[in-house]
Amino acid sequence: MGFYALLVAGSFHVGHRITMYMPPLVLTFVRFMLATLLFGCYVGLRYGLHPPSWRDMLRYLVISATLVGYFWALFASLRHTSALNTSMIYTLTPLYSTLFGLFFLGEKPSAGRVGWLVLAMLGALWVIAGGSSDRLLALSLNPWDFVFMAGCALMGLFSPLSKKLSRGEPTAVMTFRTLAAGSFLLFLLSWKELGSTDFTHWPPPLVWGLLYLVVCTTILTFFIVQYASLRMEVGKVMGYVYLTPVFALAIGLMLGHSFSMNVLPGVLVATLCTFFLQRS
Repeated sequence: MGFYALLVAGSFHVGHRITMYMPPLVLTFVRFMLATLLFGCYVGLRYGLHPPSWRDMLRYLVISATLVGYFWALFASLRHTSALNTSMIYTLTPLYSTLFGLFFLGEKPSAGRVGWLVLAMLGALWVIAGGSSDRLLALSLNPWDFVFMAGCALMGLFSPLSKKLSRGEPTAVMTFRTLAAGSFLLFLLSWKELGSTDFTHWPPPLVWGLLYLVVCTTILTFFIVQYASLRMEVGKVMGYVYLTPVFALAIGLMLGHSFSMNVLPGVLVATLCTFFLQRS
């Protein structure tokens, strides 16, 4: 899950560079579809490609709907709100996972674990705000921020649902079928934009960026979350989200970006609290 946080942090930098080449919803459909085709080759060789029953297909559609709903809410809200707002709201995701884990799985968190979650969230918020209390206090919400808040609730539901709806199939098979179901749902949402998108011109940054998004932050991250969800309490699984802004900061430094020393307390708090959360 630490590797998951690192991969997601890298996707922020990659996504920023390639969204100019393709509409966001189309880009999401392409990454899901390519991930389905690539991962399907592995699953076919390892387990064989057997069509699921209608009941099983419904399970995968429900799981993938949480991801599709999250991405739709993200892209829709970004048209009307700021990246800072969405970044801060995203820190609610582990708390949602903990709540849904209690409701669907009966995983009752201790008071100490909830405390570590809240402290880690505050540390991540401090990093996102660039170590500025003025930026943190200046956060104001509009109706589209609440739309994204609902999207984060769906993302928080992904891990508990993956665990709740698992029927003992290999994690790789579950990941492949979730990707396929998500591709179907995204096609229904984006078919109009697909018809007006130029697929003949793929600049090198788009090709390399898509390769990263498909392999690292679609196939690997979905597999990691579903694998970890079956072996850990879901509140702990999504708690690693708080390491994402820390890793994003480190990657930015390697790319030559500057940062304020004021963020270091947030880095320390988010990192230590995530560690103690896993030990609680």
